[in-house]
Amino acid sequence: MSRNVSWRWLRMGANSAAFNMAADDMLLRRQSVDPRPTVRVYEWDAVALTCGYFQELPNVVNVEGCRAAGIDLARRPTGGGVVVHEGAMTFSAIFSPNTVGIPNEAQASYRRLAEVVSVAFHRLGATTEPSETCLCPDSTLPDWCLLHPVEHDVIAGGRKVAGAAQRRTKAGVLHQAYVFGEMPSQATLDAATTVDLGDAVGAFSRSLSEVAGKRITLNELADALRDAFESEVGAVFDDLPLTDEEIAAIDAATRAVYESDDWRFGDGKTRRRLRKGLDDL
Repeated sequence: MSRNVSWRWLRMGANSAAFNMAADDMLLRRQSVDPRPTVRVYEWDAVALTCGYFQELPNVVNVEGCRAAGIDLARRPTGGGVVVHEGAMTFSAIFSPNTVGIPNEAQASYRRLAEVVSVAFHRLGATTEPSETCLCPDSTLPDWCLLHPVEHDVIAGGRKVAGAAQRRTKAGVLHQAYVFGEMPSQATLDAATTVDLGDAVGAFSRSLSEVAGKRITLNELADALRDAFESEVGAVFDDLPLTDEEIAAIDAATRAVYESDDWRFGDGKTRRRLRKGLDDL
């Protein structure tokens, strides 16, 4: 297999939801000056919900219920539905067009990366596969990722175990992925929506630990992902932490955009203005 000269492996600890989203955004923007592909595995310092870029947060989440329960709220730079970050493991792949081992076309890249994730899961003792179709549930359910399995999700027995969303720019692609390491608690679900979910969560999603028949830690998942990217994509990883310059840019983007109510709750025009302002950071 042809190999890239180098991929960057970025294993990070726990940060706020706003910082995590800003980090992915700024790493994507840096692809125009440093096109080295990156895999970032990261954690959360509190239970959080992230909505997709195009969603109106109050329409898909019980904002007051989340605030009362201390649940952090953030907007992603990528599309898709709401993701509950409690028990969910997260990683991002950031890469430029024509990266060896990943197709340029959007749907083909989703499929390829879902295959890589499935290989990682197999190494952890979990048998999964990329979904071939969109399994559309009751449209009255909230637009949350764990309630809406779609094509190229990673599934086991017809239920979602992992999913992803992308943002594609001239500089490159940001592929934000999440894995249900464990399912979110009932208390979090009750606080985050006023809709009676009934048995819907278990009907459409299941945890990686359940599929593997044992508890899977984030460190174990990170090791399996690294091995899978090496074997399936041909990545040769260098462990490279964030530079001081990158941290400064992420901190600035966190304060200026990702922590702001204008970004989280503003209309599409406001979000576009804020996103454009990040070009100067």
